[in-house]
Amino acid sequence: MGTQKDQMLQIQQAFEKAQKGHQNLAKLVAGLKQIYNQDEDKNMFHEEFINLLKYPMTIYKREPAVERIIEFVAKFVTSFEEPGDEESDEENSFMLFLFRFLLKSHNACSHSVRFRACQLINKLLGSMSENAQIDDELYDRIYEAMLVRLKDKFPNVRIQAVFALSRLQDPTDENCPVIDAYLHLIECDTNPEVRRAVLSCIGPSAQTLSKIIGRTMDVKENVRKLAYEVLAEKIHIKAFSIAQRVKLLTQGLADRSDAVKEVVQKKLLPAWLRTMEGNVLDLLHRLDVENCVTVAESALNSLFAQTPLEDLVEKFQNLNHGKVISAESLTCENALYWRCLCNYMKSMEDEREEALEKLLPETAVYAAYLLSYLKNLPILNESQRADFAQIEDVMKKEFICQQLIILVGCLDTSEEGGRKCLLSVLQEILILPNTPSSLIALLMEQLLSIQKEDDRRIRLNHITTTVKLIKLDLGIAAGPGNWTETEQIPAQTRPQDEPKHRPSTNTERHPQQSPTGRVTARSNVQLRAFHNPRLPGQRRLWPTSGNAAGSGHSATPGQLPAMLLWTEIVAARRRSSFCWRNLLEEQFILHRSCFPLRLVLL
Repeated sequence: MGTQKDQMLQIQQAFEKAQKGHQNLAKLVAGLKQIYNQDEDKNMFHEEFINLLKYPMTIYKREPAVERIIEFVAKFVTSFEEPGDEESDEENSFMLFLFRFLLKSHNACSHSVRFRACQLINKLLGSMSENAQIDDELYDRIYEAMLVRLKDKFPNVRIQAVFALSRLQDPTDENCPVIDAYLHLIECDTNPEVRRAVLSCIGPSAQTLSKIIGRTMDVKENVRKLAYEVLAEKIHIKAFSIAQRVKLLTQGLADRSDAVKEVVQKKLLPAWLRTMEGNVLDLLHRLDVENCVTVAESALNSLFAQTPLEDLVEKFQNLNHGKVISAESLTCENALYWRCLCNYMKSMEDEREEALEKLLPETAVYAAYLLSYLKNLPILNESQRADFAQIEDVMKKEFICQQLIILVGCLDTSEEGGRKCLLSVLQEILILPNTPSSLIALLMEQLLSIQKEDDRRIRLNHITTTVKLIKLDLGIAAGPGNWTETEQIPAQTRPQDEPKHRPSTNTERHPQQSPTGRVTARSNVQLRAFHNPRLPGQRRLWPTSGNAAGSGHSATPGQLPAMLLWTEIVAARRRSSFCWRNLLEEQFILHRSCFPLRLVLL
């Protein structure tokens, strides 16, 4: 009798000591386990243990002393488990006894008891080894009880039930009730902490991935933050579609919360980069940079900000001895990376000049490099335009051209010789027959940024607008739609009996005489050219100086066909004017012996 009282006293002392923070729980567990092994009456030990456990289970508040007792009980019960060996009946009996007690208590009237019962079940299952096994009957009982507690009206009870079910879910089973309950809670539960608990427990699978991604748009900052952390830590980049990757970066890098942005920048992007073995170009390839330039640029800038400048320069090894990427090696990814890296270096105040010198060649060298690449842009004929592979190749090269033209803004144009050479090259590119119209705006932007004289900037703007309009009318548009140099105007479309002075039949289709004597028409026009019938097979040049046809006065609609080409200016949606005299004053020659149109600047 005295021995039993001593054992009961030792159990009470173990519970009292477990409440104190400075106690070594492992030592207390070992001492209590020794008492259990020496006790011949196991039922007495079970009853005393449960009686002492009931006291902390009535306390709902997360008191440190109570939390330490719960932790102590979980460690003691699972200490009987030995990995690799089957548990003995005695050891198994104590764990089953405690589980049965907790499962009876899960539907108690007191929310404190329900909360502590779910918490202890969660702790017991979580403390067991990875390859632990439990009885099928016990599994089913825990499973059913916790599914009920997922609907408890107290959020903390639901949270502990979510944690308890985490080891009972089967993500490979499409009909798993636990997964179904998780998917319902993650979207419909009104408490953000419950949604966070589900996010931390739910197993990633094809069924659950879209729901996890959906929580990146949760109204609560903490839920969005955890969603990105789960995506970074548990899911491989290859599991996402391109649209999902772009969506995650677009929303994450533009999130209104700085904490969410930081998770995307410091966890999600580096995690994706690690799966690519540190190859940034492979990561860009996974983002489809041709259609998502802004997202790719934001991602690169985030990665650049976390890397020292010296490492960025040293790791970029795509440049040859001339400090350019060879035309054969140019891809959409390395062209965009080169451009973004140079722009980032340019934005840095410290050591930016030294870094840019290692990444870019001399201005004249780069101008020649840019011209040589654009000259080799392919022009597709009719049969090639039906081949999707050919069109895709042209679109990729056009994207590369865009990046190379934008990169002009990072060059050092302070030296007069290099600046003049660059201006000359940009003007030449502007009038190349195979230059897509989509590049004209970029070329114009670079020309205006380099050209400082206002008068010259205005004249460049007029010329660029004219070139773009004519290219669009003649079909010299974006890559796949370009004309080939062998394509001529069909004979049946060349009017042979065109009168010298074509009468005006529709006032909206001809230039209008302004009160000042200038020939004007509406902007956003469609240009159509007709052959001069008096010079079969030839095209005359636009007058290089003076007024139209050397007549000493402004050109009129009737004089235009005799000068060179009859031009119809048709309708427009925006209000502005287009003056023929201004075109003459720009001092350029319009030459068109065959397609495509050639424009030569003087």
